[in-house]
Amino acid sequence: MNIIKKGLGILAGAIGVSFTLALALITMVAGTMYDRFVNSWLGRWLDSPFAYVSAFYHATVYHVCYRLILQMRVVITGQIPTRHSGKNVIFVPGIHPPLLLLIPYYYLVCRYITARLLVTMKDANSSWRHPFGILMGIPLKVMKCVIFLPRGRGAEALQASMAELAAGIRAYANRQRALTLHVDMSRPTREKIAVDRETFSRMLMEKYGIHYDLSWLNLTLFPRLHAFATAVETLPDNARVVFLFMGLDRPIWDDLEVGKLFGSTLRAKFVEEDIRDLKQQESESRGDWERRLTLFLLDHWCAFNKLQSKWQNVKPTTR
Repeated sequence: MNIIKKGLGILAGAIGVSFTLALALITMVAGTMYDRFVNSWLGRWLDSPFAYVSAFYHATVYHVCYRLILQMRVVITGQIPTRHSGKNVIFVPGIHPPLLLLIPYYYLVCRYITARLLVTMKDANSSWRHPFGILMGIPLKVMKCVIFLPRGRGAEALQASMAELAAGIRAYANRQRALTLHVDMSRPTREKIAVDRETFSRMLMEKYGIHYDLSWLNLTLFPRLHAFATAVETLPDNARVVFLFMGLDRPIWDDLEVGKLFGSTLRAKFVEEDIRDLKQQESESRGDWERRLTLFLLDHWCAFNKLQSKWQNVKPTTR
């Protein structure tokens, strides 16, 4: 049975990668022609039709590779949010899923929130010289659904990255997009989680004077504040905020364990918040606001870690 699962995993992976390469090439060629002859003249008034390609891609790979071949089921727990219909950005923060679950993650956003995504990616991926630039960066740029952020170490690099994020959000202010932001910034591994528990326990005490028990942090990384706060600060008061949390009924730590997804159940939960409650109040200092947002994110991440631990202890659904 394990051999069959591994074989199906290899088949699903091969189909997914082949379809990704083919669609990326078609999108780059067709999108470049559209940009040159149509968008340069009418882009101010018309949204790019290529913004829907991402939804088509994620739905196709999910239904063929995950649903049909790997027999994965998706179960939504709790209330499903109202589908976004406004001509503006809806903010969809959440966890950074393992590599194998990125397709289902974006499929759920497109399926239940809006078909047009707006993702963030490091600026190295905007170049033809970078492998992920050809595979993802350039196609996403053509689709008009990516904000490239400079990466680096230090306060100046962070400030530059947040400035680009804010500028990107404002550039899409009048376009219907789901701004997806993985607040914990990186795919979880056991080693990274252990480092985060130690590092951020010390940070919370030194910066905010908070003794916060992070023993529950065992399935995700610690939520980072800067990008989340920048998005909340930049978006208008009428913007919607819908968190997306999701997890499997079994642990996945290896990016190549495709066969382990066979027969699995993916559970997802949407949580909608009022952005006005998240914005800095007139009576708050910057430091008090950041402290409040940090505790807000920690409460969500703590609840999700405990919820996902519960999900991994239940039997897969037969629905």
